[in-house]
Amino acid sequence: MTTKPLSTGARLAIGYGAVILLMIALAVLAAARAGQIEQLLFRIDDVNGIKQRYAVELRSSVRDRAIAVRDVALAPDPAAAAAPIGRLKTQADAYARAASPLDALFHELPGILPEEREALGAIKEQEKRARPLVERMVALHALGETQEARALLAQQVAPAFVDWQASLARFIELE
Repeated sequence: MTTKPLSTGARLAIGYGAVILLMIALAVLAAARAGQIEQLLFRIDDVNGIKQRYAVELRSSVRDRAIAVRDVALAPDPAAAAAPIGRLKTQADAYARAASPLDALFHELPGILPEEREALGAIKEQEKRARPLVERMVALHALGETQEARALLAQQVAPAFVDWQASLARFIELE
């Protein structure tokens, strides 16, 4: 049997058909990739942005507490230390208001990276290290032992706050 060559019209139809099929395949692939990009942007904008906002609030609270701690140590007497001690309490409450929803996000959201969990753990460790030092320094000052309070500030409290701020900065960078 002999086959007759395809006519020009048939060859054009096959060529255009192949081009149209390739265009459809590319459009489907592009739509799928656009969906993936949309999910990534959602995660960056909505999820990571929220975590970063809470972390910035934590960092702000820690910075303001560091200033209040310094003011307590520099106060000449316990009465003068009352206002900065009040700011310490206010900032501790602000910290808790930001830390609680951040912790909830880490328990609720899938796909939290191990680096993020590690960074949040470092923040919590620094908080555990700094909090008792601050309480001890405030107690020393309340007892009138201002020199001891200032020494504790310089030797232990300030470095604890520096490390705490560094762990918050690392977390913010991750986000």
